[in-house]
Amino acid sequence: MNNLEFPGNDERLDPNKLYLARGDEEISLCRPYLIGDVFDGVSVPNGAGGEKKRRVAILQHPCSMRKDGVNLKGSILVAKVSQRKALNTDEWTGGYFGIMPLPELERSDNLKRRNHAIEFDNLYTVSPEQLEAANRIALLAPIGINLLLQRWVHYLSRVVIPTFTFNEATEPFYEEADLIEEWCEELAIDNTADAIREAGLSCMEWLREARPGDRTYQDMLKDSQSRSTVRKAMRMRLKELTCSV
Repeated sequence: MNNLEFPGNDERLDPNKLYLARGDEEISLCRPYLIGDVFDGVSVPNGAGGEKKRRVAILQHPCSMRKDGVNLKGSILVAKVSQRKALNTDEWTGGYFGIMPLPELERSDNLKRRNHAIEFDNLYTVSPEQLEAANRIALLAPIGINLLLQRWVHYLSRVVIPTFTFNEATEPFYEEADLIEEWCEELAIDNTADAIREAGLSCMEWLREARPGDRTYQDMLKDSQSRSTVRKAMRMRLKELTCSV
């Protein structure tokens, strides 16, 4: 039986590999929402007819939670995030199948506050407005997202799919998210959700515009050999747009 993977190598855990950014100082407001993003203070049902603010993480693929590549659908699947003890490598690979560990999610002097986990059996659906009203506190790096996908699929099916398989399928979306973030940081008129959304739509229009040979830049992102060409073209376009303002 194949074992689940863990962040690190040579039998040594490296929690920092899980994260692209943590905390307000590292997280860009222009970064599109992706699976694994962790939010604090999201209002969800408390089981007694009321609501309680909880920490949650998105569990949907970027495309499945969007209508047009930018605007979010009205209902997004999230899972509860709670404090948990840190796991060792044996526990990562051979147990605790109902969670995605998030070691060192918080940089805190209090050891009990540092380590958390996404709970696959505590699910909610929330609106984009609920997420926008909350505080996004962590973004997973590609390897973190792939580990989350591996554990989530294993939880649902008991099948272990290698993270490199997920990476081959999802890498174009990571690239697209990087480009949208860069575009919005340059062109959004302010940091409001509406301004960032408008800039994001203009980026998607540019990515989806037909090019010679009937290929779009969005299609070219699926080919790793073409991604540098797309990045270069986007930066040239950004330079044109910012110089014309």
